[in-house]
Amino acid sequence: MFVMSSNYEGLSNALIEALCSGLPVVSTRVSGATDVITDGENGLLVDIGDEQGFCQAMEKFINQPDYAGMLASKAKECRKLFSKEKICSQWELVISKSLNNGQTEKNCVLDDCLQEKRSSAADAEYH
Repeated sequence: MFVMSSNYEGLSNALIEALCSGLPVVSTRVSGATDVITDGENGLLVDIGDEQGFCQAMEKFINQPDYAGMLASKAKECRKLFSKEKICSQWELVISKSLNNGQTEKNCVLDDCLQEKRSSAADAEYH
């Protein structure tokens, strides 16, 4: 079980890692957590300052291991959101927009550079 009791949090790497690892997660209802957790589907969210609610959520996972396992299994689906390919394509878009004054059209120099990097990586994996 992973428990995050923050009163304020951005998008927590530890939280993402716990979800992607398939741990049952209990977190306070803070901005980063609400971006990746749907309460009762892939984790449990508790209001900030609700100590009793926090204890109940943890007890629920302890007393209902099948329920904890179901949520943990759903939590692993966040791997799709944070895959290397997904993150890299989002960075490519940000960089491309930056190089093209906010336009989404990719810069050919950037495309060539990224393609060369992918080809080199693929060659390294092959050998």
